Amino acid sequence: MLIKSHDSYPYRPDAPVWGWLKDSANIEIRGVQPPGKYADALPDVLASGDVPDIVFFNHWDEANRYGSQGFFLDLTQYLHKLPNLKAFWAANPANRQMSETVDKSNYMFTFGNVIDQRGWLVRNDVLSRYGLQPPRTWDELYMVLKRLKEVYPDSYPFAFRYGVGILDLIAPSFSSGGSIYADAEGQMHYGPIEPGFRALVEYMARFYAEGLIPPHFMSMSNKEWEDTLAAGQAFITSDYVVRIDYFQNLTNGVSFDLMAPPAGPGGKQEVMNGNFATTGMGISARTPRLATALKYVDFLFSEEGIHLTNWGKEGESYTSVNGAKHYKISDAFQLRKETNLLTSGTYAVFRFDAYNAQYSEKQQLANRVALQYNHPIKPILPPLTYDEQILVATTFERIRKTTNDYLAQFIMGRLPLTEWDRYVQEIEKLGLNPILEMYTNAWQRSKHPS
Repeated sequence: MLIKSHDSYPYRPDAPVWGWLKDSANIEIRGVQPPGKYADALPDVLASGDVPDIVFFNHWDEANRYGSQGFFLDLTQYLHKLPNLKAFWAANPANRQMSETVDKSNYMFTFGNVIDQRGWLVRNDVLSRYGLQPPRTWDELYMVLKRLKEVYPDSYPFAFRYGVGILDLIAPSFSSGGSIYADAEGQMHYGPIEPGFRALVEYMARFYAEGLIPPHFMSMSNKEWEDTLAAGQAFITSDYVVRIDYFQNLTNGVSFDLMAPPAGPGGKQEVMNGNFATTGMGISARTPRLATALKYVDFLFSEEGIHLTNWGKEGESYTSVNGAKHYKISDAFQLRKETNLLTSGTYAVFRFDAYNAQYSEKQQLANRVALQYNHPIKPILPPLTYDEQILVATTFERIRKTTNDYLAQFIMGRLPLTEWDRYVQEIEKLGLNPILEMYTNAWQRSKHPS
């Protein structure tokens, strides 16, 4: 299996979950890790001809592109040997449709029922020390950050990772989106050129100019971000909600709380709805172990497999008292690190009861409350033909890179916002409108197939 390893809980061939899977499914998995970035290495692995039996995908676009070239099996042609996957798709048709191609093929299964909740986190203890309330709007956010900078001049009160990628998460509170997104009627829009998005960039530019965000926000690594928050040099962040427990366990003192997203002008208190997976796994079309690969995939969707891959083995990873299960390792990140439960290649379906049980009572409450702040529409785009995928990989990739370059320049003050209209014109000249029309047509095609 070609496995993507996570920095916080890396793949370990000797981790207990692989032994539990071997005992239950009678299948031994040998993990293969490519060098460098996973997405960059995948084409090289395919070109080598030595493709592992099962491959992890970052996004269904990868599976569809390479699957249509004959590298991976169309799982719909093997559902007679995948009864558990077939039943799961029947009960969860949206999960199947996410990774479906125009011709209704599925070259991968998308991980199911994933809760990957994002939100805003705040040091309420620090705010209350200075008589401050969690900000409800971006004007209030500016005032709170400004006050925190006054009392902690060496801090950067609002710290985040992902560079301008953080704007994807925030954009719904400005009635926009971080990239191409569909409205309720299926009309496609490109958020980064909209007036609401410009307002967001204006706020971020002001934050940068006044030292309210780190000067190296574009290159801030995950470790630097963690260290900044853990050291009390930042007090508000926007990230995964489960980081509440993470920082509490990491520092045994720094305590973040869930905060309602501040609303932008004319917007709502919302964040991008990211509670779905783009990731999944597929089976090599050249596997010499087809029956075993199919058996493994189907086991992951069985009741036994779903329970095992979420909870592990009773007495080893969890205990059961009066019918209630409790993980033996209370730190969710440490649980995954030590057991490899719920990591790449070890599961197919999330169980929210198991997911939530990993965390403290405070974190469990935050996980539930944060759901109410999701934007109602998930940013899932319709399937494309192969030629359309190539257009996205070329034309839209240039648009995306140019957009990010401009946004960074605007925020860092290297380009005045008076140049916004010129930026919009350049993005449109790169071929944006044909891309939007293509996606609109694709949405119509997916809703009304011929």
